[in-house]
Amino acid sequence: MRIAHESNCQYFYDCLNGVKTLHQCNENLIFNPYVEACDYPIHVACIITGHVSV
Repeated sequence: MRIAHESNCQYFYDCLNGVKTLHQCNENLIFNPYVEACDYPIHVACIITGHVSV
């Protein structure tokens, strides 16, 4: 299962066996929660709002 990051659309979590791992989409892509994959911004209604500390 993949879920969107709380404040930055370029990031998402991969959840497996109760453990979530942070991932970043490739340049110019953002996470699309409907398809659970990175996608072009034109297909996703999201505004990048926050900084992510890794």
